[in-house]
Amino acid sequence: MRRENPEATPMMRQYLDIKARHQDAVVFFRLGDFYEMFYADAELAARELELTLTGRGSREHKMPMCGVPYHAADNYIARLINKGYKVAICEQVEDPALAKGLTKREVIKVITPGTLMDEKLIPGQAANYLAAITSADTKAETFGLAFADISTGVFKAAELHGLDNLRAEILRVDPKEIIYTAAENPAGLETLATRVEQPGLASAQKILAHFPSDTSRDFAFENSPLALQAAAAVFNYFKAAQKTELKQLTRLEFYLPQNYMYLDSASRKNLELTETIRGGSKTGSLYGLLDKTRTSMGSRLLKEWLCYPLLDQTEIESRYAAVGELLNDLVARAELNELLKDIYDIERLIGRITNGNANARDLVYLKESLRVIQSLTPVLKQFSAPLLAALQDSARQKTMQEICVLIDKAIIDEPPLLVTAGNIFRDGYNAELDELRKINR
Repeated sequence: MRRENPEATPMMRQYLDIKARHQDAVVFFRLGDFYEMFYADAELAARELELTLTGRGSREHKMPMCGVPYHAADNYIARLINKGYKVAICEQVEDPALAKGLTKREVIKVITPGTLMDEKLIPGQAANYLAAITSADTKAETFGLAFADISTGVFKAAELHGLDNLRAEILRVDPKEIIYTAAENPAGLETLATRVEQPGLASAQKILAHFPSDTSRDFAFENSPLALQAAAAVFNYFKAAQKTELKQLTRLEFYLPQNYMYLDSASRKNLELTETIRGGSKTGSLYGLLDKTRTSMGSRLLKEWLCYPLLDQTEIESRYAAVGELLNDLVARAELNELLKDIYDIERLIGRITNGNANARDLVYLKESLRVIQSLTPVLKQFSAPLLAALQDSARQKTMQEICVLIDKAIIDEPPLLVTAGNIFRDGYNAELDELRKINR
């Protein structure tokens, strides 16, 4: 980062202070209807985004700069993220008309390849994992591994022994970003990687309070402290990036990699489980061949099952029983197939809602999806396989119905995409809002 020059205005000193706290990110600095970038960030953005680079100031202290319109920023951010960069969004956090002197600005979130929440930035149906690797101070090759997708709420952790096992597991998880605590990245992959401080054990244990009580999980973490520290590293990184309470993370799962079939990187590659050897494409892989799923959630689950083949006979037979019943009932299977196509990506809808960046249409999509799920119940009642029977939960049905009624009562059937467009709530939902509408008319 360049040194502050004596000609710097108060606003530029504000920018330089913010940039000093986010040196590893491209800072999108809000000025009116534009996001501006300065100095090295401007040079990088001009090169990567094909923007016009301009300058301001005297020849001796000329400041490179470029900008993008606020309303079109998502496209430019996505391009930077896809190229492996981090982006810090710096907004005006007070009304310029009411500000006494310089308008206050703060970084409201940091967007990285592993912390994506916006549906415009997330790459299609695939999971978008951030992974953390922690290691012991001793020479023993023992590692903690945790990975989470903040857009769906999936959060898992494990402890592994041996560098080969760690790397095989990392390849199986396929994270979009890695954070690690050792002097060097033990994963040894080209994935964007950042070194962070390893959370202390006492500090790491505090994150368990964020999740519902689970005695067996807590006991597992007591015997696998590196896994818990890796989970804490993921949690802390998310919190620093999103600057929210992470309400979408409701479950932390400890798992044992040895409960699943071990496949080294060469075997995974040669078997073309999830992508082809030539081109790295899903099309032509086993995953591409089998993926006839009707929802994004189903597609992600199928990929997970392919990457984690079961070893437990009881679990295998349980899956076979469910598949067998579906296979033998052509009519019921066709009904399910038709219903499932109308279900939106509920995991990511809930993620956006709990994170506070959903729009009214997301709520309508959730309502429509929950109603379809309720319609699945009469069809599922025809089956007795445990995995299918477990989906027939009457308490869950009641909760879904209550959510549907609440959304239907509040939101019109076809709300605008932007919250600022107004005309979202139904007449009669809120007396004060109805009165304001009458005055406005």
